[in-house]
Amino acid sequence: MISRREIDDAVREEKKSSKLPRLEDEFYQEAERLIRNLKRELEDSERGGAKYKIIERDLENVKNQLEKLFELRMWKIVRKAALQTDDKTEFNLTNLTREEKKLYHEIKNIIASYRKRIFERVYEKEARSEPEKEEGNRETREERREILIREGRESGEGKGERREERSKETQKIEYVVIRAMQEIPRFRGIDMRDYTLKRDDIAALPNINANALCKRKIATKIEIKPKPTEQNPLLSDKKHL
Repeated sequence: MISRREIDDAVREEKKSSKLPRLEDEFYQEAERLIRNLKRELEDSERGGAKYKIIERDLENVKNQLEKLFELRMWKIVRKAALQTDDKTEFNLTNLTREEKKLYHEIKNIIASYRKRIFERVYEKEARSEPEKEEGNRETREERREILIREGRESGEGKGERREERSKETQKIEYVVIRAMQEIPRFRGIDMRDYTLKRDDIAALPNINANALCKRKIATKIEIKPKPTEQNPLLSDKKHL
């Protein structure tokens, strides 16, 4: 059977170390026997007497120290169990009592179970949202491309230009230089070429397609002015001789 001094020493060691000092497997059973003996001595003593008060104080002190020891060790055990749920290496249990070993395994299993349950839901939501997001992006790109093509056709028809009816040999298309104000998904111009533009890209597009983009304010026209030709001094007016 352990003594009151051994319990006090165990509490002192527990406070000093961040690790779990060793306790014998039967530590709590021995402490329980000590408490039973103190209660028996208390019952056999005269109530209110000096001996009674000493035993009563000792009994209260043993209970308080045991609770303090349990709390100090419990927090260390919980922390170890939480850290071990992701680690395959097993925590050294040799310093734990029989009850503490059982507590450690139960806490570890509970944490692992809740961790698995929570993250399975998180990953499942992510897996569901990705296809939906991709489908939404694809639909948006398709819609924008369809609008560009439709606006290009409407602009051409509004000007009476039935380009589909003209032969490719006689078709003359005017091109305009534009700067893309944002990313523009792939679309087919009236010249039957595919265009894909990133923000700030500069490109020469058929006039009808360029107007459609500028109308939607996703592109702006760039005016290219020809350089003035420098006058050749040899070609200047000759002085009359």
